Amino acid sequence: LSADFKSRYQYSCKLLSLMEKNPLLVSEDINQYIGAINNHIFLLSEMKKYDEALVYINNLRKMEPKSSTSKARIFRTSFVQELHIYIETGWFERGVKLIPEIEAGLHKFGIAAGNIFKILLHYNLAYCCFGSGHYAQAVNWIKYILEQPLELREDVQTYARLLNILAHFELQHKELLESLIRSAERYMQK
Repeated sequence: LSADFKSRYQYSCKLLSLMEKNPLLVSEDINQYIGAINNHIFLLSEMKKYDEALVYINNLRKMEPKSSTSKARIFRTSFVQELHIYIETGWFERGVKLIPEIEAGLHKFGIAAGNIFKILLHYNLAYCCFGSGHYAQAVNWIKYILEQPLELREDVQTYARLLNILAHFELQHKELLESLIRSAERYMQK
C-alpha cells in the first residue's frame, strides 16, 4: 500500500472524526459530510478493506437528511460503491440481491439520481448479473446504457458493448454476435 493512500486514509479518518464530534458541522452542510463518507468508502475499497467500507455504506444509508437532493445523493453513491465492492470481490450474487432496492430507488428519485450515476448503476448491475450467470438479466440492464446519449460516460458505454457481446455469447445468440461485434467496432473507432 502506498504511503499516499495511508496518509489519505489517516486524513479521511481525522476529517470524519472531527465532523462527527461536531454535529453542527454536519447539520449545516450534510452534503459535505456525505462527500467525506463517500471519499472514505472509496479509500477503504482501494485498500481492500471491504468489510469496513460496507459498514460505512450501511451507516450512510441510515442517515435521514431533510432534502430530497441529499437523499438521492446517498442512494446513488452508496449503491454505486457497494456494487463496485461486489464486483471487485467477485461477490456478484450479493449485487444481484440488491436489484429490487435499486429499482425502487431509481423509481423514487428519478432524475435526481443523475444520469451518470444511473449509467453506473445499470452497468454495475449488469456486471453482477453476468458474473452470477444471469446473462439475460445482464442484457436487460445493458440495454438502458446503450440507449443513452453517446457522450455520457463513453468508457462505460464501451465496456457495456463488450459485456453485451459476452452475455449474448453465453446465451448462445450466435445470430446476433456478428452484428454486435461490428456495432462495437464502429463505436470504438469513433
